[in-house]
Amino acid sequence: ERVIEADVLPYAKKHDIVVLAYGALCRGLLTGKIKMDTTFDGDDLRIDSGVLQRRSRRVRMDRLQAVDIVRPLAGRLLGVSELRMEVAGGGESEAPLAYLSVDDAIRLRAELLARSAGISADTPEAPERQVHEVQLDRLIGSTVLSGAFMFGVAVFVAIAVVVATGSGQIVIAGMSGFIPGLFAVGAALWYQLGRNFGFTLAESPDGFRIRKGLLDTRSQTVPPGRIQGVALRQPLLWRAKDWVKVDVDVAGYAGSSSSPQTSTLLPVATYQEAISVLRQVLPGADPASVPLERAPRRAAWLRPIGWFRLAYGADDRVIVAREGVFYRTLMIVPHAKTQ
Repeated sequence: ERVIEADVLPYAKKHDIVVLAYGALCRGLLTGKIKMDTTFDGDDLRIDSGVLQRRSRRVRMDRLQAVDIVRPLAGRLLGVSELRMEVAGGGESEAPLAYLSVDDAIRLRAELLARSAGISADTPEAPERQVHEVQLDRLIGSTVLSGAFMFGVAVFVAIAVVVATGSGQIVIAGMSGFIPGLFAVGAALWYQLGRNFGFTLAESPDGFRIRKGLLDTRSQTVPPGRIQGVALRQPLLWRAKDWVKVDVDVAGYAGSSSSPQTSTLLPVATYQEAISVLRQVLPGADPASVPLERAPRRAAWLRPIGWFRLAYGADDRVIVAREGVFYRTLMIVPHAKTQ
């Protein structure tokens, strides 16, 4: 609080009264965060916010991992954006800046990334090369073939049969299942279709850039060198199309420093397209060429269902593990990221 600067501090100075600021004492000296040799670098970013309750946040440029631009629906209508900064070892997104004009958000994002990389702040935004774009028809198809969507359709069909053939209390009971079915279909449509609408993946010097969203749009950056592992997931109904989903674990990105956060690198792609992208995400690695060895038969005592799908393998760059019968998963972890 700085309201004391108007009257309390001038009065104390005039009468030689010592003022002890409890905030600096309890938050700095007593916690050990501020010591005799503590310095404040000029390259650190300080953000002051609040009207009734003032808040000052400090972001070290050397720990800045990514700067994302988020545009919620209301923000798009008003022409403004939110800037979210991801800091290594942070928890939630650090120090969000809401709201900026679209041009200011893009300019400030480029400046912050340039400063964090130790180059001139006037350096324009790094160029990018598009790696993959998810077509709308494939995104719709993957949504229709998702388990949640099919469950909702099954509920609707069951309700229609009950209403058409039943009467009285049976019809009322059948209609009570309408809400769960509607929720399942709506959740599937939003999670796969709404959130990943217009999904594009591009490569740039500051990482892999992801743009997506129907109502709320998000420009996200997956920092290079922060990917801890990759997972290819294939639901049962996607096998006929040879579709997979690609997730990556990113350390220090919108998660705790000890547990990486999962981010979707590709919401749906063919297996060959996914492998092609992985060769760029994990330079020098070729997960598809790693020979896999099946788990021994005695593994059935621990995994009665699906033990025959358990397999593992490794080469000089990555270790690969496979599991799943109905929902197949292929996990790839670089040796350099194994702890």
